[in-house]
Amino acid sequence: MESNNNHQNDEITLKELILKLKEFKDELLRYWWIIGICSAIGVGGFLYVHFNSELEYKAEMKFIVEGDSSGSGMLGGLLGQIGIRKNSKNNPYKILEISRSNRLTESLLNEKVHNNLLANGVIEVYNEQWVESYPSLEAFRFSDKINLDKDQERIAFRSLKLILWGTNSNRSNALITIKHNEDTGIYTISVKTKDEQLSIDLAEVIYGKIKSFFEDEVFSNKQKTIEILQSKVDSINILKQAKVYELAKFEDSNRNAVYNTMNAKKTILRNDIQTLMVVYGEILKNLELADVNLKDSKPMFMIVETPLSPIVPIRSSLLLSILKGLLLGGFISGLYIIFRKIFREVMA
Repeated sequence: MESNNNHQNDEITLKELILKLKEFKDELLRYWWIIGICSAIGVGGFLYVHFNSELEYKAEMKFIVEGDSSGSGMLGGLLGQIGIRKNSKNNPYKILEISRSNRLTESLLNEKVHNNLLANGVIEVYNEQWVESYPSLEAFRFSDKINLDKDQERIAFRSLKLILWGTNSNRSNALITIKHNEDTGIYTISVKTKDEQLSIDLAEVIYGKIKSFFEDEVFSNKQKTIEILQSKVDSINILKQAKVYELAKFEDSNRNAVYNTMNAKKTILRNDIQTLMVVYGEILKNLELADVNLKDSKPMFMIVETPLSPIVPIRSSLLLSILKGLLLGGFISGLYIIFRKIFREVMA
């Protein structure tokens, strides 16, 4: 008997729920004009933003990093030390983090393009936002080079870095983004600004800075070691040749001499030559090994795709803007009608 009552209560509850939903539906239909007005307002707002938003130009530079040895041991250790390979694979995180570093950002902004610093180019294109965010820097421009020892230039540099890269927690509005596709190994530099030429310049220059850093600067110490070894090889080789000529000249001058002092001199010269040959061989072996290690560990950047002018500007979709306006206006007005009905019933 108790089970039947519970079943009946469940049916009553379900029935009430269905009736309540029907009441809400009837209420929405009764005040359809409110929904229509709110939806029209929503569509109008999104259309206003669509037609009045500034065009943006997106330039993409795609590249891959090749030339890493897949071996382990000493060569793999060298790659791991500089961060190009981790566990015998490319380590994209090192490249991405260094790209956003102060050092590379400063080098990027110091680059002169079309007789103007890129730093000043960014300020001029985004002058309104620059003045609004940093009114004290309204008339500020860098001279020939960014000087971080000066307070005003240091503040301006930090501000520009935020514009270019965003923050660690929010990069949605950053002008530059760099992504790595783990499946293809392709890096993509995306630059989105309000000026087509600025987008292209930033994409090309930041790629050049990344390439130069990992292909040249990271390996500069190893290159200096090779140059020192090469200098040693050349000097020992010259000294060895001088000793050989000295021995030959000595033998020519004392062809028929049988004195012990003469033999001692010849022995000393021969020993010197033999020692120099051993030293020469060891240094030459170290030079060859260092050269092979450098070539094996040094990455090679190769461009896959470059931005080409003219770039089709980016604008929000007209259809998507209308749909957003309809959904937002309908949702807000629907909630208003339903909660108004609930409030009236509670107060009654």
